[in-house]
Amino acid sequence: MQSQHIPQAFNLQALDGISFSKGCYTGQETVARAKYRGINKRMLATLKGTLPAPVADGDEIVIERSVGENWRKAGDVLATFQYDDNTLLASIIVNNNLEQDVEFRLSSQPESRLSLTLPPYPLDEE
Repeated sequence: MQSQHIPQAFNLQALDGISFSKGCYTGQETVARAKYRGINKRMLATLKGTLPAPVADGDEIVIERSVGENWRKAGDVLATFQYDDNTLLASIIVNNNLEQDVEFRLSSQPESRLSLTLPPYPLDEE
């Protein structure tokens, strides 16, 4: 995933994982441009919910978000964990301008609902 997203999509700016004053490094122009132009539109967040049925090992996990009455792919799933009671946790890169009450679901289980949990730290870079 690191070649598909800029470091800010992984919230690294909020964790002091990016140097904006260091000399040259690979991707520095793209990273700095996203900061100074304010063009980063993604963040790493957690989704949580209880599924009606377990996810089978090896199944691709695709998470969708509601867009009006339709559903669209929510973002890139990095990791998931499912407890014995079918509670699912998913780390996902999503748009950083989503409403807090947006609905998410597992595409293979349309009746499922997942809720967004924002990181426990501020995402602003200042």
